[in-house]
Amino acid sequence: MIELVTLAENYLDSKNAWLVVPNRFTPGRVSADAQADLRRKLSDAAGSPLILKTVTNERTLSLAQHPQAATITQQGPATPDHVIRTKRTPMLGTDVERYVAEYGRYFGEHAPKAKEPRPCSTRPARGAGSHVRPGCGGRTAKDAAIVDEIYDHTIDVILRAEELGGFRALPAKDIFDVEYWDLEQAKLKKGGKPPAFAGEVALVTGAASGIGKATVAAFLARGAAVIGLDLDTKVESLHARQDFLGLHCDVTDEQHVTVALARAVLAFAALTCWC
Repeated sequence: MIELVTLAENYLDSKNAWLVVPNRFTPGRVSADAQADLRRKLSDAAGSPLILKTVTNERTLSLAQHPQAATITQQGPATPDHVIRTKRTPMLGTDVERYVAEYGRYFGEHAPKAKEPRPCSTRPARGAGSHVRPGCGGRTAKDAAIVDEIYDHTIDVILRAEELGGFRALPAKDIFDVEYWDLEQAKLKKGGKPPAFAGEVALVTGAASGIGKATVAAFLARGAAVIGLDLDTKVESLHARQDFLGLHCDVTDEQHVTVALARAVLAFAALTCWC
């Protein structure tokens, strides 16, 4: 396996398609209101609250602002089994209704035997304008992180394939067959029923000890993503998990709180309660 992968890497390198240099991009800024609004629209479409993780690394931004983004991102996933996490294509822009309608057409065309369409848990590949950044959504913070990791690798596949003559995915019908294959759908059902607070986001002050620490644990146990604030820096390492963000913060300092809320928006896109 190592020998074959090395041969492939060397071939890509010989074609100047291994170390793909990202295009120049404009970082812009993140609007908390815009990200929260996008999360609400995605949650409405999914029928349940979703976590929206904002992605600001240069690789993702460079793909989002690629001159052919509207074409190369809409071919399909790098491998068919990714489809259950990323869907066949990412959503471009912030028109969730259009994306759902397009997915409905895709489902209707290929699904005489499938039970129901599942258009959400998706990754918007590009925001409209500088205030909405690329992000990935999921029922939980872990789900969103999985989508992020998958698409991060997909970016390399797409850009390298473009250097070799063009990225092409399987036909939509074949991807659909994998997406609604019983064995693939079973992967999504392994976790059982979502916990009570899945998709919700709680901010807890005094999170490093006492009642605050216990409150954090209670929310996490019930499926919520949690931002924990405390003067004690040990809050930053309180939980090593994707659904917890611990921040050193003085809640009597407006600037500290502003920064904390900005970080919360990047991590989860919104707050649904403050404790």
